[in-house]
Amino acid sequence: MSIVTFYCSKYLYFALDYNFNGNWRDLPIFNLITHPHLDIYKSFEELCIQENFNVESHYVTTEDGYINQMFRVNKGNKTESPRPAVMVVHGLVDSSDTWVVNGRNNSIVFILADEDYDVWVPNTRGNGYSLGHQFLYSKFDKEYWDYGSSNIIAKYDIPAFLEYARKESKVKKVSYIGHSQATQ
Repeated sequence: MSIVTFYCSKYLYFALDYNFNGNWRDLPIFNLITHPHLDIYKSFEELCIQENFNVESHYVTTEDGYINQMFRVNKGNKTESPRPAVMVVHGLVDSSDTWVVNGRNNSIVFILADEDYDVWVPNTRGNGYSLGHQFLYSKFDKEYWDYGSSNIIAKYDIPAFLEYARKESKVKKVSYIGHSQATQ
């Protein structure tokens, strides 16, 4: 979702800034199939590996049964004491990809990992990385999607992510960076 949102906003900016009145399909930046920046087709893990970071995939089960994927990113160097931990959470209808698509020097996940943080990047329920549940199947069970509002994410997903990251990082606290819905 983040790539589509990014390109749609780029389109809008282009159209408004340059008084573009033509057909939107004529704009070269909107053709995602032949777009020269092929990183838009890579997964979170592929982007991390491309930038020479360690990346681990973890699955966190919430109190209400949702199974969400969370990534752990760091430089991979072994340290005697635990690194400070930070969690970076995406916004509404987005994913962890939003934090790494800008490359090594412009993505907060990579900048924090370069500064020797233990970086945790979760995916909240319902995005492409987090479609699991203990009893429901996201493709067929309407009940999977009947969790009400994004407040449920604040109630169940975020606390589960924070507790999991705290235990795995072996630290007393995890710093939190959120965007949009993640600032609730």
